[in-house]
Amino acid sequence: MHILATGMGWFSEQPGGLNRYFADYLAAWNSNGSSRALVRICEAQQRDLPDYVRAVNGSGSNLVQVRQEWKRALQAELKQGKFDIYNPHFAYYAWAGGGISTEQPIVTHFHGPWAYEAKLEHGTNRSLSSQVRFQMQRAIEKRVYRQSDRFIVLSRYFRDELVEHYGVPEDRVHIVPGAVDIERFHDAEDRESLRHRLKLPTDKFILLTVRRLARRMGLGNLIRALDALRHDFPNVLLVIVGGGEMYDELQQLTRDLHLENHVRFTNRLADEQLPSYYRAADLLVVPSVALEGFGLVTLEAMASGTPVVGTPVGGTKEILERFDEKLLFGGSSVHDLREGLGNVLSHPERLPDRGQTRLHVAQHYTWRAVIPQIRHVFDVAIGKRQGPALVPSVEETHRHG
Repeated sequence: MHILATGMGWFSEQPGGLNRYFADYLAAWNSNGSSRALVRICEAQQRDLPDYVRAVNGSGSNLVQVRQEWKRALQAELKQGKFDIYNPHFAYYAWAGGGISTEQPIVTHFHGPWAYEAKLEHGTNRSLSSQVRFQMQRAIEKRVYRQSDRFIVLSRYFRDELVEHYGVPEDRVHIVPGAVDIERFHDAEDRESLRHRLKLPTDKFILLTVRRLARRMGLGNLIRALDALRHDFPNVLLVIVGGGEMYDELQQLTRDLHLENHVRFTNRLADEQLPSYYRAADLLVVPSVALEGFGLVTLEAMASGTPVVGTPVGGTKEILERFDEKLLFGGSSVHDLREGLGNVLSHPERLPDRGQTRLHVAQHYTWRAVIPQIRHVFDVAIGKRQGPALVPSVEETHRHG
């Protein structure tokens, strides 16, 4: 089966959960099928792309020119007629392609409500321009979704967002979880040596969080919760990995609370460094307050043997309740984080062991398990276009694919 996928960007240039999934998904798909992909690349010198990825120049401030270039590239790929499925992963770039060809079924990966996420990040900004931006983004999304035959979401939470906010019929939405490369993410044989290499203390209980530093990620709440806990647990160190618009604000909060000895910021890490931080940590914390669609960092940490605790928000709730619901906090407030972390730090022996944590991911969240489920959705979409021909079950797809 041949697919044409479009994404928001490439992970090595623009890190983030969507782009991480997109890159890993394409790599997994191309070991099981065939694909071409278009991505917007802002750096003209970007060259380290797989041969199945075509970069579309996205540099410059003239959005009209950027959109025209994107439209030319997408239409050129579609006109070749070599694809069984058109598979967009971000609504804007599907819309920017203009009149989408209807020759191939369209299966859209829905990674989140773009308009509502942007609205949340702008907080209390109710200016006319913000309201117009929201309405335009939502209109773009709804247009793309009206043209889509089927949808893939990574969680029940995002299925419900798609149905509630965009009016998509629930029977057209398929839940297929995310996956990780368990060869890349694995436990460390010698964690003490690893901490020495990373310049992390060996005598501290290390809490790790890997997040884009945005408001909905709940990092301010996590820092404030740590402030309430540090006197009872003075050996705790929180390591915050990531960059974003709240970087300076969170650093200032840390200084205001005199937590410099308990909170360390690394900013963004090179992709090859991240697995080592997962392995070195005692616990990953996911403190999101809203729109946590799935959370690949949860699976990456667990595949590395590191237990995860988090707020009962979106995909985090679905992953952790399937493994051990005691790892979920009661809510997403500072009080909830303080209570939940206090319980963990008082009884760390109650956490799942590292081998058990990794095994859960190996059993449920590998690309080997996920790709046949995605292929089945594509088969369903093709079958609906072609008529009442029999569509193979996901088990049959797995056997023959």
